[in-house]
Amino acid sequence: MQMQFDRKWILQEIGTDTTSEVYWGDLKVSWDNIAEASALLKQHGYLLRGKYDVQVWKPWYMNKLFSVHSLGTKAQSFTYELHRARWQQASDPRDHIFALLGHPSVQLDENGDREIQADYLKSVEQVFHETAVHILGKGESLMMLNVIQHDTLETGELAEHAEQHIRY
Repeated sequence: MQMQFDRKWILQEIGTDTTSEVYWGDLKVSWDNIAEASALLKQHGYLLRGKYDVQVWKPWYMNKLFSVHSLGTKAQSFTYELHRARWQQASDPRDHIFALLGHPSVQLDENGDREIQADYLKSVEQVFHETAVHILGKGESLMMLNVIQHDTLETGELAEHAEQHIRY
């Protein structure tokens, strides 16, 4: 069960307005109960977590990403939310972005539609490129500089890559 909390699709499920439920064999548990239990165990269950290797931080953190309680505590930034959810796994790399499109930090256009749309006809490269260009084009903050993680480019290559793909 623990490994399921590593999956991006869970964010897609709990990020909707509908009630989410988790099925484990014949058992059915509401997501709200899992979130409450994980918060309780995180705060008060140190010995129990250690003895049984219960990793409550994953469901707790996933709930925090979409919690109405955390929405008003800091300025929402889709870039930051992408960064906070980077540890989760997705079979389709595009879901690293698409899974968070239900988050309240996603910007809406003048018609109330999301500015970034899930489109599985686009290649992974297109989706990542268009998302980066969109976020940089908004120019709302320097959060992008805080969340960049790139293991394959050598120093200097990132700047060269950015110059090739960003239009001034």
